[in-house]
Amino acid sequence: MSPAPAPPPTTTNGSKLIIAITGANGMVGQGVTEKALADGHRVIALDMGPTSLRKGEEGNLKYHQLDATDYEAYHEIVKEEGCTAIIHLAATFNKFGSDGNLTSNVHSNVSPRYRLH
Repeated sequence: MSPAPAPPPTTTNGSKLIIAITGANGMVGQGVTEKALADGHRVIALDMGPTSLRKGEEGNLKYHQLDATDYEAYHEIVKEEGCTAIIHLAATFNKFGSDGNLTSNVHSNVSPRYRLH
């Protein structure tokens, strides 16, 4: 018999989370967004392109189109929305970055991880 699945995460006072998800339009991001919504959390979806995400039940999904390396805009959104958790999934897939430079790829994929908290 397999163990029962763990209950969805909550804040320390038991309330649902407000989760900022970067890369929300990506394959992984869409799945994580759908799971968070299914668990009753509020999702602040962030991505560079127009969204294909559906509106969450009871308006629990809000979409912002922005580049995750725009740190000022990102921090403003996270603060305004009252996010209690961040899931960073935004990434570029060209191993040398969009301009053929490994440094720009690190800037896009690694730097936001350290600056978005």
